[in-house]
Amino acid sequence: MIKIYKLFCLLVLVFISSSCAKIYVEELKKPSQPIADATKSVAVLSQGEVILYEFDKEFSKNFKDKKEFSDYYTSNFNQQLSANTLFKEVLPLEGKSDIETIFSNNTVDYIISIEDVKITAFFESSQNNSYSVNLGNSIKKKSSVRTRIKVYDKESKKAFAEFYVIGESDYSERNYKKVVEKASIKSIENAMEYLKTGKLKF
Repeated sequence: MIKIYKLFCLLVLVFISSSCAKIYVEELKKPSQPIADATKSVAVLSQGEVILYEFDKEFSKNFKDKKEFSDYYTSNFNQQLSANTLFKEVLPLEGKSDIETIFSNNTVDYIISIEDVKITAFFESSQNNSYSVNLGNSIKKKSSVRTRIKVYDKESKKAFAEFYVIGESDYSERNYKKVVEKASIKSIENAMEYLKTGKLKF
């Protein structure tokens, strides 16, 4: 009887944890092949596009310009990509160039392109875990960093995967820079999880 009770409790915990899972990745183009591959090399390209929603004043007070934030995000993305050893080699790229030129000038198998990063905020309600702005019955305001990423393959020179990945942090105008940086790191961690496992929520 005790074993059955313990098993029941375990099943309840699993159900609760799975029902509380949030969707942090939105697939725009579902990959037909595994993305992370320890036999492949990858180059990381940032398009440097930073989109602000409501935060123009706060952003300008805490960051020199959008390029500074873009460099911060890309640098941390590269570090985590290397630390997670998802690929054989990680090659950071500077400046902007077209995909064909990058593949022609480098021996990498994949290119991960960070297309844009959107910084915004939303109200999380007790009945709704979506990322809509100004939700009713809000219980907490949070900052969100939403990044669009494409993954290109050398053979086709076309994107075989494209997705949005989201990171969030409790919002605080007083600590705006730390909040945005925390949400950025979380979005990168979620991107690593998706590249590795293909999971959309966790």
